[in-house]
Amino acid sequence: MFGLYILILILICIGVGTGLATASLAKNKGYSEEVGLNGYFFAGFFFGIFAMIYVAGLPLSEKMREEERIKLIQEIKKIGITKQEVVTERKTVIADDLPQW
Repeated sequence: MFGLYILILILICIGVGTGLATASLAKNKGYSEEVGLNGYFFAGFFFGIFAMIYVAGLPLSEKMREEERIKLIQEIKKIGITKQEVVTERKTVIADDLPQW
């Protein structure tokens, strides 16, 4: 009987660990404001590694993508690259990557 309690305690610890990891991953992708008792925690608690794989496969949230775009625009402005230079540079990089026939 004592072994059953140990097994339940171990399963609860594993559930809490995967729940926190899943919630943290969701927060880093912009789907949750804080790591805690939210839907992603409970998904990780009950479904374990499957919930973590699901959250890892989610794209960045719209809010995170917009923040990343704004940061990129600010960095480009700080460097002083114009839109035409970015387009020209991209064409050059693409042309350099093509195999020589």
